[in-house]
Amino acid sequence: MATKASGLPDVHRPYASHCSPFGRDGFYAVDLMGTVQFGRLHRYLRENPWERIRLLAKAYAQDAFIGLDRSKSLTSFNIVPDSVIALWIQRCAANGLRRLMIFDALHDWNNLVNSVKIARAEGIEVVVSLVYSLSRYTRMNFTRKKPGK
Repeated sequence: MATKASGLPDVHRPYASHCSPFGRDGFYAVDLMGTVQFGRLHRYLRENPWERIRLLAKAYAQDAFIGLDRSKSLTSFNIVPDSVIALWIQRCAANGLRRLMIFDALHDWNNLVNSVKIARAEGIEVVVSLVYSLSRYTRMNFTRKKPGK
């Protein structure tokens, strides 16, 4: 059950009638959506992504759905003001998302601080993603012995 997997309109995907509660099936939480899916649903399918989230959160009130926050950008690579990020997080909470995965692709932890504070204030459980690489460069820099050790 992934809202992002299909381009079909909602009328062809009555999720709530087909699925059992996820927690009963052994899932801790379900990754429901990210910001890119919002753009696709709105722009190309002319759907209201918030309505989809509200319906699922109501049908599966006992389950936790996860949303995604891409640091200082939401649906593009452009930086958006903190007020827009705050509104995004507040709307996620108001529409039934109980967990929010927040990440910054450049690993700039300062970009996450505001989002984490807002999410916690809204009662959302925060999951911060660690983005890393096993490239030759990172191995050389992070495994180098420090002087005097």
